[in-house]
Amino acid sequence: MPSNLPLDIDPDTFLTMVKEAGDFLAAFLRQIPDRPAWQDTDRNEILADTGLRKPPSEEGRPLSKLLLVLHRGLDLGSNTTSGQFFAGIPNGGLPAVAIAELISNAVNKFTGIMAGAPSLIAIENDIIAWLVQTMGMPHASACILTSGGSMGPCRPWPAPATPLPCRIWVGV
Repeated sequence: MPSNLPLDIDPDTFLTMVKEAGDFLAAFLRQIPDRPAWQDTDRNEILADTGLRKPPSEEGRPLSKLLLVLHRGLDLGSNTTSGQFFAGIPNGGLPAVAIAELISNAVNKFTGIMAGAPSLIAIENDIIAWLVQTMGMPHASACILTSGGSMGPCRPWPAPATPLPCRIWVGV
């Protein structure tokens, strides 16, 4: 595989790179039970590690070389994918979420407005309606879906005792 890929790669090259990344991730997931939740690191050692801190080149590097650098870095600091990691932020890594993120990023549909992806917004609205029903909230309840960190501080805001004058719109 060439190391200097264009930004718009063809489908076959994309598939080859996804398979290579998938093999890397599968090997990583197999190691999770044996990895500690936290690995102390020496800041000076990291700063001096030329294998980790190699500047980008004009020619680029093959994905396999970049994955080796990433592998070195994964052993340092927190291991949020460990069953021993209990922090709320950052949350633990779930492989199914990683796959969903891959798909979401590859198709790159903008869901900030209904016109950008009306069918995906309809699915999001259905999920919100399901959450409201599952939690036993009144039908007039409303909520938003967020990635967590950016809207995380909003979670503790108290909800009004009476329903707001808005409804969840199911469908498009």
